[in-house]
Amino acid sequence: MRSGSETAETRTSQKVNSRTAQVDAARIVDASVEILTDRGLDALSIRSVASHLGLSPMSIYRYVESKSDLLDAVVLRILDRMEIPQSFAEGWSERIVVTMTAWRDLLLANPSVIPILVDRPIPAGSEGLARIEENILANLEVAGITGDAGVQAFWQIFTLTFGQVVFELPRRQLREEDMDDYAASMSSIARERGFVRVRELAPKLVSMKGRGTFEQALFALLRGLQSD
Repeated sequence: MRSGSETAETRTSQKVNSRTAQVDAARIVDASVEILTDRGLDALSIRSVASHLGLSPMSIYRYVESKSDLLDAVVLRILDRMEIPQSFAEGWSERIVVTMTAWRDLLLANPSVIPILVDRPIPAGSEGLARIEENILANLEVAGITGDAGVQAFWQIFTLTFGQVVFELPRRQLREEDMDDYAASMSSIARERGFVRVRELAPKLVSMKGRGTFEQALFALLRGLQSD
Protein backbone atom coordinates (compact mmCIF):
# COMPACT_ATOMS: atom_id res chain seq x y z
CA MET A 1 0.00 0.00 0.00
CA ARG A 2 1.38 3.44 -0.98
CA SER A 3 1.96 6.07 1.67
CA GLY A 4 0.31 9.50 1.47
CA SER A 5 3.62 11.13 0.55
CA GLU A 6 4.20 8.66 -2.26
CA THR A 7 0.74 9.36 -3.62
CA ALA A 8 1.33 13.12 -3.54
CA GLU A 9 4.71 12.69 -5.21
CA THR A 10 3.17 10.57 -7.93
CA ARG A 11 0.46 13.14 -8.53
CA THR A 12 3.01 15.94 -8.74
CA SER A 13 5.07 13.94 -11.19
CA GLN A 14 2.00 13.29 -13.31
CA LYS A 15 1.16 17.00 -13.38
CA VAL A 16 4.70 17.95 -14.42
CA ASN A 17 4.72 15.27 -17.10
CA SER A 18 1.34 16.50 -18.34
CA ARG A 19 2.59 20.09 -18.59
CA THR A 20 5.77 18.95 -20.32
CA ALA A 21 3.77 16.98 -22.83
CA GLN A 22 1.79 20.11 -23.71
CA VAL A 23 4.88 22.24 -24.27
CA ASP A 24 6.70 22.42 -27.58
CA ALA A 25 9.12 24.85 -29.19
CA ALA A 26 6.29 27.09 -30.41
CA ARG A 27 4.80 27.43 -26.92
CA ILE A 28 8.22 28.29 -25.50
CA VAL A 29 8.61 31.05 -28.07
CA ASP A 30 5.08 32.27 -27.31
CA ALA A 31 5.95 32.49 -23.62
CA SER A 32 9.20 34.29 -24.41
CA VAL A 33 7.39 36.89 -26.51
CA GLU A 34 4.86 37.40 -23.70
CA ILE A 35 7.63 37.98 -21.15
CA LEU A 36 9.48 40.29 -23.52
CA THR A 37 6.32 42.31 -24.20
CA ASP A 38 5.11 42.50 -20.60
CA ARG A 39 8.36 42.76 -18.66
CA GLY A 40 11.11 43.74 -21.09
CA LEU A 41 14.35 42.23 -22.31
CA ASP A 42 16.05 42.09 -18.90
CA ALA A 43 13.34 39.76 -17.62
CA LEU A 44 13.72 37.22 -20.42
CA SER A 45 15.75 34.13 -19.50
CA ILE A 46 15.53 30.37 -19.65
CA ARG A 47 14.53 30.40 -15.98
CA SER A 48 11.79 33.02 -16.44
CA VAL A 49 10.33 31.13 -19.40
CA ALA A 50 10.36 27.92 -17.38
CA SER A 51 8.63 29.65 -14.47
CA HIS A 52 6.07 31.20 -16.83
CA LEU A 53 5.19 27.73 -18.14
CA GLY A 54 5.36 26.00 -14.76
CA LEU A 55 8.31 23.83 -15.79
CA SER A 56 11.87 23.24 -14.70
CA PRO A 57 14.61 25.08 -16.65
CA MET A 58 15.96 21.73 -17.84
CA SER A 59 12.66 21.12 -19.65
CA ILE A 60 13.24 24.26 -21.72
CA TYR A 61 16.69 23.04 -22.75
CA ARG A 62 15.01 20.18 -24.57
CA TYR A 63 13.91 22.76 -27.17
CA VAL A 64 16.51 25.55 -27.09
CA GLU A 65 20.22 25.25 -26.44
CA SER A 66 20.79 28.66 -24.88
CA LYS A 67 19.36 32.10 -24.25
CA SER A 68 20.99 33.15 -27.53
CA ASP A 69 18.86 30.59 -29.37
CA LEU A 70 15.82 31.84 -27.47
CA LEU A 71 16.47 35.43 -28.56
CA ASP A 72 16.85 34.35 -32.18
CA ALA A 73 13.55 32.47 -32.00
CA VAL A 74 11.79 35.52 -30.53
CA VAL A 75 13.14 37.79 -33.29
CA LEU A 76 12.02 35.34 -35.96
CA ARG A 77 8.56 35.10 -34.44
CA ILE A 78 8.09 38.86 -34.44
CA LEU A 79 9.60 39.35 -37.91
CA ASP A 80 7.32 36.66 -39.29
CA ARG A 81 4.33 38.77 -38.27
CA MET A 82 5.29 41.13 -41.06
CA GLU A 83 2.68 41.03 -43.79
CA ILE A 84 2.85 43.15 -46.93
CA PRO A 85 -0.12 45.54 -46.84
CA GLN A 86 -2.30 45.89 -49.89
CA SER A 87 -1.50 49.09 -51.73
CA PHE A 88 -3.37 50.80 -54.55
CA ALA A 89 -0.62 53.37 -55.07
CA GLU A 90 0.42 53.68 -58.71
CA GLY A 91 4.02 54.72 -58.14
CA TRP A 92 6.78 52.30 -57.14
CA SER A 93 8.13 54.70 -54.50
CA GLU A 94 4.71 55.10 -52.89
CA ARG A 95 4.35 51.32 -52.68
CA ILE A 96 7.76 51.03 -51.02
CA VAL A 97 6.76 53.67 -48.48
CA VAL A 98 3.58 51.71 -47.67
CA THR A 99 5.56 48.52 -47.10
CA MET A 100 8.28 50.12 -45.00
CA THR A 101 5.72 52.03 -42.95
CA ALA A 102 4.15 48.68 -42.07
CA TRP A 103 7.59 47.36 -41.06
CA ARG A 104 8.22 50.49 -38.98
CA ASP A 105 4.83 50.14 -37.29
CA LEU A 106 5.54 46.49 -36.44
CA LEU A 107 8.81 47.46 -34.76
CA LEU A 108 7.18 50.31 -32.84
CA ALA A 109 4.47 47.90 -31.67
CA ASN A 110 7.17 45.52 -30.38
CA PRO A 111 9.75 47.91 -28.89
CA SER A 112 11.41 45.27 -26.72
CA VAL A 113 12.74 43.48 -29.80
CA ILE A 114 14.63 46.57 -30.98
CA PRO A 115 17.56 46.22 -28.51
CA ILE A 116 17.94 42.61 -29.67
CA LEU A 117 18.16 43.71 -33.30
CA VAL A 118 20.64 46.43 -32.37
CA ASP A 119 22.95 43.99 -30.60
CA ARG A 120 22.56 40.92 -32.81
CA PRO A 121 22.38 40.11 -36.52
CA ILE A 122 19.00 39.11 -37.90
CA PRO A 123 18.85 35.32 -37.53
CA ALA A 124 18.69 33.18 -40.63
CA GLY A 125 15.38 31.80 -41.80
CA SER A 126 13.13 34.84 -41.46
CA GLU A 127 10.12 34.56 -43.76
CA GLY A 128 9.03 38.05 -42.73
CA LEU A 129 12.33 39.56 -43.87
CA ALA A 130 12.08 37.62 -47.13
CA ARG A 131 8.61 39.10 -47.73
CA ILE A 132 9.98 42.63 -47.29
CA GLU A 133 12.94 41.89 -49.57
CA GLU A 134 10.79 40.46 -52.34
CA ASN A 135 8.35 43.37 -52.24
CA ILE A 136 11.02 46.09 -52.18
CA LEU A 137 13.16 44.46 -54.87
CA ALA A 138 10.11 44.06 -57.13
CA ASN A 139 9.23 47.74 -56.77
CA LEU A 140 12.84 48.84 -57.30
CA GLU A 141 12.85 46.76 -60.47
CA VAL A 142 9.98 48.90 -61.80
CA ALA A 143 12.28 51.90 -61.37
CA GLY A 144 15.07 50.11 -63.24
CA ILE A 145 17.10 49.47 -60.07
CA THR A 146 18.12 45.82 -60.27
CA GLY A 147 20.94 43.41 -59.49
CA ASP A 148 23.69 44.72 -57.21
CA ALA A 149 22.17 48.20 -57.31
CA GLY A 150 18.84 46.76 -56.16
CA VAL A 151 20.46 44.88 -53.29
CA GLN A 152 22.33 47.98 -52.14
CA ALA A 153 19.18 50.08 -52.44
CA PHE A 154 17.19 47.57 -50.40
CA TRP A 155 19.64 47.73 -47.51
CA GLN A 156 19.73 51.52 -47.65
CA ILE A 157 15.93 51.57 -47.40
CA PHE A 158 15.91 48.96 -44.64
CA THR A 159 18.63 50.72 -42.64
CA LEU A 160 16.97 54.12 -42.92
CA THR A 161 13.70 52.63 -41.63
CA PHE A 162 15.31 50.85 -38.71
CA GLY A 163 17.42 53.88 -37.85
CA GLN A 164 14.31 56.06 -37.79
CA VAL A 165 12.68 53.65 -35.35
CA VAL A 166 15.72 53.53 -33.06
CA PHE A 167 15.87 57.33 -33.00
CA GLU A 168 12.12 57.88 -32.69
CA LEU A 169 11.20 55.37 -30.02
CA PRO A 170 12.71 57.09 -26.95
CA ARG A 171 11.43 60.46 -28.18
CA ARG A 172 7.80 59.57 -28.88
CA GLN A 173 6.57 61.20 -25.66
CA LEU A 174 8.41 64.49 -26.18
CA ARG A 175 6.34 67.61 -26.78
CA GLU A 176 7.33 70.87 -28.44
CA GLU A 177 7.29 72.68 -25.09
CA ASP A 178 9.69 70.10 -23.67
CA MET A 179 12.34 71.31 -26.11
CA ASP A 180 12.52 74.97 -25.04
CA ASP A 181 15.25 74.41 -22.43
CA TYR A 182 17.15 72.21 -24.87
CA ALA A 183 17.03 74.95 -27.50
CA ALA A 184 18.29 77.52 -25.00
CA SER A 185 21.17 75.25 -24.00
CA MET A 186 22.12 74.57 -27.62
CA SER A 187 21.97 78.27 -28.43
CA SER A 188 24.24 79.06 -25.46
CA ILE A 189 26.84 76.48 -26.52
CA ALA A 190 26.71 77.76 -30.11
CA ARG A 191 27.25 81.33 -28.93
CA GLU A 192 30.25 80.32 -26.79
CA ARG A 193 31.83 78.29 -29.58
CA GLY A 194 31.02 80.62 -32.43
CA PHE A 195 28.70 78.20 -34.21
CA VAL A 196 26.74 80.89 -36.07
CA ARG A 197 24.38 78.61 -37.98
CA VAL A 198 23.54 76.48 -34.95
CA ARG A 199 22.82 79.58 -32.84
CA GLU A 200 20.52 80.94 -35.53
CA LEU A 201 18.64 77.72 -36.10
CA ALA A 202 18.72 76.21 -32.60
CA PRO A 203 14.93 76.42 -32.01
CA LYS A 204 14.25 74.73 -35.35
CA LEU A 205 17.00 72.15 -34.89
CA VAL A 206 15.43 70.89 -31.65
CA SER A 207 11.84 71.20 -32.83
CA MET A 208 10.01 67.90 -33.28
CA LYS A 209 8.21 69.35 -36.31
CA GLY A 210 11.49 70.46 -37.86
CA ARG A 211 12.71 66.89 -38.13
CA GLY A 212 10.16 65.97 -40.77
CA THR A 213 8.36 62.65 -41.07
CA PHE A 214 9.54 59.15 -41.79
CA GLU A 215 7.73 59.26 -45.11
CA GLN A 216 9.53 62.45 -46.14
CA ALA A 217 12.92 60.93 -45.29
CA LEU A 218 12.17 57.75 -47.22
CA PHE A 219 10.86 59.61 -50.28
CA ALA A 220 14.03 61.73 -50.29
CA LEU A 221 16.14 58.57 -50.31
CA LEU A 222 14.06 57.01 -53.08
CA ARG A 223 14.35 60.10 -55.27
CA GLY A 224 18.11 59.94 -54.84
CA LEU A 225 18.18 56.26 -55.77
CA GLN A 226 16.27 56.88 -58.97
CA SER A 227 18.56 59.72 -60.04
CA ASP A 228 21.78 57.69 -59.57
